[in-house]
Amino acid sequence: DGPYTEEMHFYKLLCKYDWFMEEAKSIFLENREYIENISADGGLIDSLAAEYADEIERNFTLTPWKVTKQWSVYQRKPLPTYQENLEFFKDWCNARFAWMDSYLNPQFYLGDVDLSGEIDIDDVTFILRLNAMMELPFELDEKTSDVDGNGETEIIDATYIQRWLAEMPIAYPIGELIA
Repeated sequence: DGPYTEEMHFYKLLCKYDWFMEEAKSIFLENREYIENISADGGLIDSLAAEYADEIERNFTLTPWKVTKQWSVYQRKPLPTYQENLEFFKDWCNARFAWMDSYLNPQFYLGDVDLSGEIDIDDVTFILRLNAMMELPFELDEKTSDVDGNGETEIIDATYIQRWLAEMPIAYPIGELIA
């Protein structure tokens, strides 16, 4: 990555093109299960680590070079042990997968007005702001905010979310995935 992301912004340029983003999304969704398995417990990284355990151990104990040395300014300083580096790598891959999945395969839940992934008082506040003709910091998606399905986002929709947050009975499936 290095200069391409920091100086030339190569990925930023590509991401401006709809055709590129659609292709990236298509390839990601085609390979989603495989990508998710890379860093899952017992997944590809774990199986390769087990398969090459002897070679890895030799690299960390018998070789004259320093496997904990930072060789490039674009490289993160390695952690002291192989296991720490492996766990860091798996965590990074898991976080990257989660980000890609949320970006390229977003999930929408009824009542999650701000698309934060959580239904909370902020969602109520945004509906109230909308009805007070105040500007929202995002583009509203009616499919998440119109709780009662009448085609409009109204104060009653905020009330339904408040009731749901207070664990009071409501007639609408707040919190459920919207197809």
